[in-house]
Amino acid sequence: IDTNVVMEQQKSTLELNVIERSLPRGSDIALHFSTTKSQDDGAVWITCQAPLFGFGSSTGSVSCYGTNRPTNHSQRQSAALRLLSHMIREPFFNELRTKQQLGYVVGCSFLQRYIHNPNPTATAIMAPVEGFQAYVLSRKCNALEVKNRMDDFFLHYGTTILNQMAQSEFDAHVHALCRKMRKPLCTLGEEHSMYWNKILRDQVCYNATDQKQQVWEMKEELARAVESLKKEDVIDVYWNII
Repeated sequence: IDTNVVMEQQKSTLELNVIERSLPRGSDIALHFSTTKSQDDGAVWITCQAPLFGFGSSTGSVSCYGTNRPTNHSQRQSAALRLLSHMIREPFFNELRTKQQLGYVVGCSFLQRYIHNPNPTATAIMAPVEGFQAYVLSRKCNALEVKNRMDDFFLHYGTTILNQMAQSEFDAHVHALCRKMRKPLCTLGEEHSMYWNKILRDQVCYNATDQKQQVWEMKEELARAVESLKKEDVIDVYWNII
């Protein structure tokens, strides 16, 4: 954690004139708000955001992921992020929660948030900001130590576990995620939520003839994109965002 940015306990974000803050890639922000100085604990939440090329531009065709690159590029990146999140979740939990026993709250998952396009003349109204998030809440280690252990895990996972993963194990992860993605909706509420969110977010894509189409079968398209991935694709995405 970089203590260059510290939220003092006595000051609110409004008093500091902080409404929204962007951090350079690789930077950290430390929030100090505990009133119990004798308690040496810490919480760390790491967000690794994938690049969002071309968003804000008014030129070029915009894919369903808000970029002016081809749709299949954005789909493959999104598919690789989802597969990576699926693959790393269990090893992350086993190492930091079970073996190291850092804390009870330990997890990681695929991250998707939506932002509005700041350019009013651009084609896409909204686009998802996709990535990967990991979090640990510990009562026995301070935030700096927690972050260092998380960084050690990510380095080890990329250089050893992911790099040396057998093709059969990689294929098993692909099949498991695709099976999960293709699981039928169980209730009418789930179906309503999925389609209504697509409408609200203007989740569209452009086909080969640059015709605007609403994306109704995105889960199936993403599942096919996951099936087409190679291990090298996931490795490239991993080192690009970690």
